[in-house]
Amino acid sequence: MTRYGCAAILFFVLLLQAADVPAESVNTRILSRAAKLLADESQWNRADTRECPTQAPTVSLYCALRQATEEVLGESSHRTTAMEEVRQVIEEKVGDKYDHRLMGYNNDPTTKLADIQAVLKTAAERLDRRLAAISPRSFDRMLPLEEKGETSASVSIGDLNGDGHPDLVLGKGRHWPLLSRVLLNDGKGHFTAHDLGSTPNRTYSAALADVDQDGHLDVVISNDQPDRKLVYLNDGKGNFHISGTFGDPKWPTRYVTLADLNGDGYPDIIVANRGDPPRHPEASYVCLNDGKGHFSSCTALVGTESATIIVAADFDGDGAIDLFVPHRDGGQSFIFWNDGKGHFPQKTPVGPPNSAARAAAAGDLNGDGRADLVVGDERQGLFVYLNQGKRDFSDPIMLVGRQRVPYSVAIADLNRDGKPDIVEGNLGAPGSVFFNDGTGTNFLEIPWGDGKGAVYGLAIADLDGDGWPDIAAARSDAPNAVWFSTIIGAK
Repeated sequence: MTRYGCAAILFFVLLLQAADVPAESVNTRILSRAAKLLADESQWNRADTRECPTQAPTVSLYCALRQATEEVLGESSHRTTAMEEVRQVIEEKVGDKYDHRLMGYNNDPTTKLADIQAVLKTAAERLDRRLAAISPRSFDRMLPLEEKGETSASVSIGDLNGDGHPDLVLGKGRHWPLLSRVLLNDGKGHFTAHDLGSTPNRTYSAALADVDQDGHLDVVISNDQPDRKLVYLNDGKGNFHISGTFGDPKWPTRYVTLADLNGDGYPDIIVANRGDPPRHPEASYVCLNDGKGHFSSCTALVGTESATIIVAADFDGDGAIDLFVPHRDGGQSFIFWNDGKGHFPQKTPVGPPNSAARAAAAGDLNGDGRADLVVGDERQGLFVYLNQGKRDFSDPIMLVGRQRVPYSVAIADLNRDGKPDIVEGNLGAPGSVFFNDGTGTNFLEIPWGDGKGAVYGLAIADLDGDGWPDIAAARSDAPNAVWFSTIIGAK
């Protein structure tokens, strides 16, 4: 057991012992505790300055929520779902009267303590009411994909042999050469496996796209130095041969992302390279497809440093795919804005200046038509960044604090209610499915997994043909496996 996973393991043991579905959410507990901290006038600080000294005899609304967050989650934050709901309740009561809603409402001479209590109660009731409307799923049925755990880092899903069933590709090796694997699905969640190629590689990711537009999904694998970075073409039956390379074998490449960056209809390769800052920062790259599945020309993303994953999405709604590059080693993350031709002359900082992000994904979490971000930071936790339009994102809203170490994240609708959910994989601890109430900030959390190894990669699809999305996980130090979706409480 790693030191990182102990608190998370204890949390999930208690959660599973209590019930199949938690009766009270984390945010309800935060709001309930804040209400107790403001139980009478003698505890209320009516002159909030947004400073919350420890052991203060009185607390403001803002500080009560900060303290309650620290008590419940183990650390403080000025952006949680509980706080955001309180801010929303206040805004609905008084409009945009205050620059800082919590401080302004607290300090308003017309506000009474009963008003504060009512706001907290209303926020808790609203959050719980929305969570009660969610129909979650469980992921208790596990299928190991291999007999032993090795150093796997990614899993991708797609129909590789044209039979209509989703198949798997496992990227294996990381720093130690292994053979990656292709697993063909019979449609009922049973897999027949064979090696991808004949030469072991230090592979971090095996991404799928039809790079030559022949109607078959091909595989692009990212290998750590000093291995070549390879493109495998599909014969249409799930068999692959090397057709070429991209980039420089000396690159410390982690994951690749495939997306059409210049609008020519062919997927391009986005390369995430991990440097060794501050001594050896390493730029990430874009390798454009020549229309024949070849990637001879690669251009540095100027301003990138150390990255292990890059997320491709149209974040500003202009029809061109932009790139979110989370910093891996204690620096600033950025979104690079596409000019429509596969060039990225402008960038915008997102998140803290000291990011250590291993995982990220994009999706419209709140139904406003804009792509939001979920980021897993190994030092700070799991956060949602809502896209506010005009190339601006919200402050990070904390879902999980430092008690867990998120290694992977995916976004998909796991309960088929039309609202994208979040799946998180951890180091040495069970993962979580965060079922979304549609706001993108309020989630019903259900644990999944056995807590073994490190979940480096996640992919979501209906793998057994029952109509419900399942979770495929690539792990190091534990066997790769699939967790099938089941009804809560089913045995």
